[in-house]
Amino acid sequence: MKENKKIIAINCNMSAGGGIVMMGIAETARKCSMDYYTFSPEVKELAPKNHFYITSRYEKYVNKRISQITGYDNATIKFGTRSFIRIIDSLKPDLIHIHGLHGWYVDYHILFEYIKKNNIPVVWTQHDCWAFTGKCTHFSVANCYKWKRYCYNCPQLEKYPESKLIDNSKRMFFFKKNIFTGMRNITIVSVSKWMENILGDSYFKEYPIITIENGIDTNIFKYSVSELKKKEVLIKDF
Repeated sequence: MKENKKIIAINCNMSAGGGIVMMGIAETARKCSMDYYTFSPEVKELAPKNHFYITSRYEKYVNKRISQITGYDNATIKFGTRSFIRIIDSLKPDLIHIHGLHGWYVDYHILFEYIKKNNIPVVWTQHDCWAFTGKCTHFSVANCYKWKRYCYNCPQLEKYPESKLIDNSKRMFFFKKNIFTGMRNITIVSVSKWMENILGDSYFKEYPIITIENGIDTNIFKYSVSELKKKEVLIKDF
């Protein structure tokens, strides 16, 4: 009998942005008889079925404070990451689906070294720009394109993920580039055509990049002709 596909997904939360996407995909995948496990840092709420917390709130808090001082945008305390690696090792997934890695909850250096060593297939959905910049999640806010070569003198130093004292954006750019490149089995997923074009200018251009646009809940959002649109049509006809 053929075994069900086993998939692990990870994000910096489970209830906003990429977290909502991750949990929606998980629900659909389970309906298709896949063994789908989701992971995020701990929150106060009880974790739903097949969702696991891998980093305590205290650990994340300490990581955040260290990052704010040093500009080192990675998890300094490794307990949560090592726990996560042990779970991956025990589950032996067919695929790891990565969403957001920022947020001081996981040591992505350790995670990617493990993935590379074991050649685990990866799908990485890019919900923002953090993965290919030295610091920021949205470079367009500051109209800054230094990431095309390398980051330095970050104009968004105090923006999330904030650095209050040291600009380490150049070091972190090359740190992330070294970690995130050189994968043998990875597909980058963009959530828009705009993001796909941006990714093509980043160091992710060495990988296959596909676009799967964010969906909308059609039970809430429906096409309709507004009163303003009706007036525009009447004026044109007149």
